[in-house]
Amino acid sequence: MNTNKKTFLFIMPGTVPIANPRVSRHLAEAFPDFECEVLDYSKELRSRPISLILICLRTVLEMGLGVLKDRSKLRDSILRTVATENWIKRWVAERVSAGNVAFSFQMQSLFDGSVAGCSHFVFTDHTRLENEKYPKTEQGPAQPQRMINREAEIYANACVVFVRSENIRRSLTNEYRTDPKKVEVVYAGSNLQEGRPINDAAVERDPFTILFVGLDWERKGGPELLAAFRLLRKKHPEARLVIAGASPDVPADLEGVEVIGEVCNDVLGQLYRRAGIFCLPTRREPFGIVFLEAMQHGLPVVGTDIGAQRDFIRNGETGFRVPVRDPDAIASALCKLCDDPNAAKEMGQRGEQLIRDRYNWKSVVEKISVRIRREIRE
Repeated sequence: MNTNKKTFLFIMPGTVPIANPRVSRHLAEAFPDFECEVLDYSKELRSRPISLILICLRTVLEMGLGVLKDRSKLRDSILRTVATENWIKRWVAERVSAGNVAFSFQMQSLFDGSVAGCSHFVFTDHTRLENEKYPKTEQGPAQPQRMINREAEIYANACVVFVRSENIRRSLTNEYRTDPKKVEVVYAGSNLQEGRPINDAAVERDPFTILFVGLDWERKGGPELLAAFRLLRKKHPEARLVIAGASPDVPADLEGVEVIGEVCNDVLGQLYRRAGIFCLPTRREPFGIVFLEAMQHGLPVVGTDIGAQRDFIRNGETGFRVPVRDPDAIASALCKLCDDPNAAKEMGQRGEQLIRDRYNWKSVVEKISVRIRREIRE
């Protein structure tokens, strides 16, 4: 590391989701006059077994013995407990106290990485209170007030909170009473490689192929999509449904469904380029990067009327939003797109233009870097 340069700290919970390293890379490029030091607290905790053991014990005390039944649940719980939050704050403070840090930047609002005297910035796609706006059937247990209070401190201690969507901006200003001047909507980008392949025009697209991409079949509305697809086939027997990510059981009497399962990004890109419609009738979704990936590939999209989807799924322009858990509405939206492939193609083109103009990581980080430079100058 060049000690003659000032450093900025990029604090993240790990390399997943891929947005974390993607934003880190773009932010480092936007600040060539600074060294970017990545603080990956998942990786750091694994390198400190004693600290990890103590945090595991405190996690069990805080959340109960039930977290031990599922390894993935334990891992997620560890990264969301007060013990881990406190450890992260001490760790970042130790690094800042070593000197030469110009500012710190954290991904998501699951912890408070701020240190007094050091300009701090947060980039998030959710708030706990925004999650309570999902339909009642999709809400989890009520959030403890102490967690809401701790989250409010995260926003209060930040110089600026960058958010990915308008609904999160409203949540911060209306529910957390964050100063509107401290909240800036910068949107988000696709996690697939930017830009279409140069031979993309040579790929034959089927306007009647509907693509679903998601690992969590239930939460992403897979059962509703299958029910809607059954209805759609009555009018459009040529329609096909391709399911990538999840591997659900499909009724034997439902024809036209192909289950791909988990795929790499290269294969996923091919699926996007061959499909004619993208549909993800998700029940819960803080943002929905997968929609941007589909729109990047020129697909009209069908989603649900929740969260950030209201920003980029513009009814009749880039696709359709439907109510949560409504197979009839999903089938109706899909039928409109199948009825008029030319109109569907135009929606896809408008969505692709929106991605080029607004929803790409280079554009997002450019907005972030301009604001950060202004803040640290002041």
